[in-house]
Amino acid sequence: MSLKPEEVPVLWKTSCLLPVPKKTTPSGLNDYRPVALTSHVMKVLGRLVLALQPQVKPSLDPLQFAYQPCVGVDDAIIYLLQRAQFPLDGTGGSTREMVVDFRRKMMAPQPLRVLGEDVDMVAEYKFLDVSINSRLNWKTKMNAVRTEAPAPNNEAVNAGRKDPDKRPPSPAGGRVSYRSVLMTIGKCFLLIILIPPFLNYASLQREGQMLLPKDGQIVDVGLGQKMHLLCKGQGQPVVILDAPTGMSSDVWLHVQESVATLTKVCTFDRMGLGFSKRLLPNGTTGTEKVWGMSTTGRMVDDLHRLLQAAAIAKPFILVGSELGTLNSRFYSHIHDVQVSDLVLIDPIPEDVFEDDQWTEYWYGKLLPSLQARQFSAATGLSRMLIILGVIEPTVKGENVSEEFIQRQKYLLSNPAHQSSAVDEHYFLNESASQVRDITTFKPLSSRTSVSVITGDSFDKQIPEHLNQMVAELQKKFLEESYPSANHIHIKGADRRMIYEKPSAISQHLRKLVNRRQAKQQSE
Repeated sequence: MSLKPEEVPVLWKTSCLLPVPKKTTPSGLNDYRPVALTSHVMKVLGRLVLALQPQVKPSLDPLQFAYQPCVGVDDAIIYLLQRAQFPLDGTGGSTREMVVDFRRKMMAPQPLRVLGEDVDMVAEYKFLDVSINSRLNWKTKMNAVRTEAPAPNNEAVNAGRKDPDKRPPSPAGGRVSYRSVLMTIGKCFLLIILIPPFLNYASLQREGQMLLPKDGQIVDVGLGQKMHLLCKGQGQPVVILDAPTGMSSDVWLHVQESVATLTKVCTFDRMGLGFSKRLLPNGTTGTEKVWGMSTTGRMVDDLHRLLQAAAIAKPFILVGSELGTLNSRFYSHIHDVQVSDLVLIDPIPEDVFEDDQWTEYWYGKLLPSLQARQFSAATGLSRMLIILGVIEPTVKGENVSEEFIQRQKYLLSNPAHQSSAVDEHYFLNESASQVRDITTFKPLSSRTSVSVITGDSFDKQIPEHLNQMVAELQKKFLEESYPSANHIHIKGADRRMIYEKPSAISQHLRKLVNRRQAKQQSE
């Protein structure tokens, strides 16, 4: 916005009035309290004006009473009465005043006498090139208003402005002290630090209800925890999709829509991510007692309770990516009867954290960047960067709806989601260790088929030597754990293939579904 036009955008000045009930069961209008929601930008500008008031005070109009210390409504009334009475003291003098009555019920105006004489009342009054009637209706457009009103008597106005007795007190010599400058800078700094988090929190409360997927459901899985489950399509076998490390189920958008034309496909948000709220982080029962928070053992137990509560038909096809591969392997080894096919997309090797270079990259570079993103979301900085276009959603394109884009922006600005993402990355080493132990203790059933989908590299954004190391470890653990697995290679892909090259993954899943459906029909 340019200050040259001296205009404020209408959207900034627009307020939304919300009736807030005063009682639990309101019965009339008086049982509501109107609350005005104004633009965040106008709130920030208002506070900036207050903070910068000492610097701009020498250039303020002497007749401005707003945003002035030790000056209020009484001063304005005294000044108005003095200016109104001054011309009446002379012979033939006159003045025009406008009085606004804020009483609820309209009443006939009472006769008004000043200095023993009746005051003439008019039904319409012209002020600042705008005609205002007694009902406060405008007869001309608002753009006719100018920042300064034409004075009927320029000489009298100028003389009044030059009168030092009528000018509000100003700092000595017009100079600003060093202390006031520091205080102003400190106030501006506090505004920058404190306002964005509160505004971000208020926005998150509203968006959390508005952006919940229409077809999704919040399932109570016990322990005071509720998980978000989104299922599309009809039929069997059901396909369950588990997202990569620190990501919500939104990344499966294209894959889910493609496969849902054949059968039922379900995605879910792990506890703490997306719309799955972790209400009681310390509550543990049963098998959860041996698993830490944000580890594969805990996630598998949450998934098992979710599928039971949602009554998902079994056996199903279980698909996982990155951390989702660890969870899927763990689940398949424990509940082998429930899984007919296991699909691993860019699986994380169990021994990857035994390499010092990988550990240094993971905990020395990747994790600090995620913690910075969490801090940015908590301070409201992420929302500002999203508005400026610095941060963009992960999944985008022509086939992505605006609601889906806004949901991703909501998660990028949500510190709770970012905190859970950090936890999943931090405990990934422990999750890999848990999978190594469970696969050794209980091998996978021979009835479960295994498919592995990989790309040219694990991650195009990491150094090449790390990609080579991950590829060697992947090959080693697949030969040892799943020697008969069907290996599928997608050219030009990496770990982001589920939303950058979803068609290749959808094609393989559709083949599995067709094969299982044909087998069920033959039986």
